[in-house]
Amino acid sequence: MMLSKAFTIFCLGIGLTNGQEEARLTASWGLSYGKKGVKGKKGDLVEATADGCPVPDVLEVNRSGKKTKKGKKGHNQCDFDSYIVLGDSLSNVGNDITLPPCSNVPEDSNICLLRVSTGFVTVDFISAAFGLGLTTPALDGTLQTLLTGGTNYAIGASSAASSSNPLNLATFEAQVDLYIQGSLTNPSTPRRLHTATFGSDDILVALFYYIGLVADVNNNVTEAGANFLAYSVLQNAVAGMTSQIDVLSNLTDVCNVAIVGIVDMGKIPRNKQLNDFYYGLFEIPVLQKATEYSQFFIQSVKTAIEAASTDFDTKCAGTGAEFGITFLDLA
Repeated sequence: MMLSKAFTIFCLGIGLTNGQEEARLTASWGLSYGKKGVKGKKGDLVEATADGCPVPDVLEVNRSGKKTKKGKKGHNQCDFDSYIVLGDSLSNVGNDITLPPCSNVPEDSNICLLRVSTGFVTVDFISAAFGLGLTTPALDGTLQTLLTGGTNYAIGASSAASSSNPLNLATFEAQVDLYIQGSLTNPSTPRRLHTATFGSDDILVALFYYIGLVADVNNNVTEAGANFLAYSVLQNAVAGMTSQIDVLSNLTDVCNVAIVGIVDMGKIPRNKQLNDFYYGLFEIPVLQKATEYSQFFIQSVKTAIEAASTDFDTKCAGTGAEFGITFLDLA
């Protein structure tokens, strides 16, 4: 179910922090609900301290089902009972990171968070907002063993594109496979929320292909040829997203899926630094290409979600889980 222009409710405000890109973004989560719905109250993010690790305070979310302007009591479709995370470093909470415990680092350090970030990542705020507690790693530090009760399958540097290497777990496809395995002991319910955050690393790979080929004066690749190869990387990423969205649409009791969109990669500090260097030497428009590739990926994923919406609506009809599949736009 995609976002409705006419009837959109906002369940929460999400504060996104990611120190890897040193960027702070904010977004509102819009859910389509037809003519009846609940308007969630935006809450402020408040940071508390527990055992030396900062934790996000629970955001205020209206779960009361009070009357809306339409005059009828709306069903609260923001009331999820559990949360599963798939994604890259923007969602990872420690699956592939081994760091000292909090007691061994300064109290003001975030190293104890096991996140590639200066603080909490998007999924922490989503989980806290619904009162579900922080998600926990689904894999041990070696990525060899599924942990009982783990809810977060995200792995740093994961790609949307699939891999021919069966041992590579850093892909959307591999994480879906792991989730299916984990569901044998932790089965899904129609009210479980799932989020998937992929694409940033694929775009960086495409961008580095483009930059490297254009900047290499010793090869015979034209700018158009470099751009073509970059788009082949993006198309593989889109194919990976499309295939796994289709897999999720066919899993029993998976009725609430949010594909978290990527940020505009032309606005992150790392790419601005690349642009300053490469544009100065070779007149390579790094930021322009990063934004172009971001827009292509986002629009392609939205198209894939539109195609899967009917499958979700049909499968989940009558379950009370009308959320279906949607796109959380951060661009």
